[in-house]
Amino acid sequence: MRTLVFQRRRVLAALLASLQAGCSVMSGGFQECEEDRDCKSLGDNMVCFQPEMFCVTDPDPFQPDCRLLLGDAKDPRAPRLGALLPLSDAEGHPLASGETLRQTLQLALEEVNGQGGLGPAGFNLRVCDTHGDAARAAAEAGYLASRGVVALFTVGVEETLAVAEKAIPASMMVFGLDASSSEVAALPDSGLVWSTAPSEARVGERVARLVADEAGLQKVALLGAGGPEAERLAEGFRAGFTANASGRELKSFGFSRGPGLDEVLDQADAFAPDAVVVVVASADEAVQVVRSLGTHEALARSRLFFLGVGREARLLEAVRGEPRLKGVSGAFVRPPAPEAVEGFRWRYRLRFQGEPDAAAASARAHDALYCTALAAVASAGPSGEPPLTGPQLAQGMSRLLSGVPATLGPLDFSTTRGDLQRGLSVKVEGVSGGLAFDPLTGEEDVHVEEWHIVDGLKE
Repeated sequence: MRTLVFQRRRVLAALLASLQAGCSVMSGGFQECEEDRDCKSLGDNMVCFQPEMFCVTDPDPFQPDCRLLLGDAKDPRAPRLGALLPLSDAEGHPLASGETLRQTLQLALEEVNGQGGLGPAGFNLRVCDTHGDAARAAAEAGYLASRGVVALFTVGVEETLAVAEKAIPASMMVFGLDASSSEVAALPDSGLVWSTAPSEARVGERVARLVADEAGLQKVALLGAGGPEAERLAEGFRAGFTANASGRELKSFGFSRGPGLDEVLDQADAFAPDAVVVVVASADEAVQVVRSLGTHEALARSRLFFLGVGREARLLEAVRGEPRLKGVSGAFVRPPAPEAVEGFRWRYRLRFQGEPDAAAASARAHDALYCTALAAVASAGPSGEPPLTGPQLAQGMSRLLSGVPATLGPLDFSTTRGDLQRGLSVKVEGVSGGLAFDPLTGEEDVHVEEWHIVDGLKE
């Protein structure tokens, strides 16, 4: 049972903290709490002030969007994490993609804490709704810094860049869930910014090397399907092509699926290229391009390369239907093991009674939280004692790049934690695939696979 002296100390601590934070204390006395929802009956502007664990009024404008607190909210030693997600649009309409990411982070957090978390304490996660606005996300990052958050999860390149401007000076680690771009990779972040998103730019660079290595390819047409992912692939190809150009000529053509494709192919055909590089996001787009080449003489005789799609059966069938093609090659990010993906989806379905809205994005969110938890374990050392800082977490990430194989999931977390606490390093494999982080840029150094078809047969 708590003593009167202990209660008075907590009351005084909460009162002092509330006044320092600019909050007004409820007039009727204090109500104990563990998280914000415990204070909901007292009014919409009531929050659970931590680590004192009393309800206080908090009129700051971030509360409506940053009220959700998950995980170990009671233990003041619990490392504090934050997620800046587009849970709704600018008008406040819910976004399924943002909610799926929130649920995935919650699932991973519950699994980590269920396996003992850091050891002496679990983790907690405060979730903020950015409404898809980068400026709002940056302001919320500053707010979370003031509440002791040491690591943030973000969505989108624009939002990650904006958040990084606030987070880096505040020494917070940032994990971009889909922030693969040259701008993010080039941030002067002292190792604080990481990403579980595969680097499409590196896939583009790989195809650029394929083109450069083949003799006689002087004129190259780049056909881009549009969209952020395709543009990053194209950006990587242009960078690699420029570095290996040797007098070659490159001309870009943008296209969309549907009737507009033939018009773009007419323009590319007039360019009379020796090679055509097609940037696509799906096998369906690749098949449509191959089938449309038959009516374009110059393109049909060109060497064909694909960016972003694997050698699927339907694509092979389309290539066999166009015998004039000299050969087809491509490169893509190796997908994760099917059993790992299905295991994650099964756990998600069991917890939330539904399918993840975007499995690939959800898998990256799952792996980001697990990596952050393991980085905390690595940086805390054998004792596991917090507090932790962003730079310490970033240093802990360096222990996840090579060493003992480690799977990211509830069945292996305790074992991996033990390996890290014994001073070992680990090589993590997540539900989004093998994670090979580049220690210089923080990017996920993707496993790129090449494929080749000549006369309809695999080389």
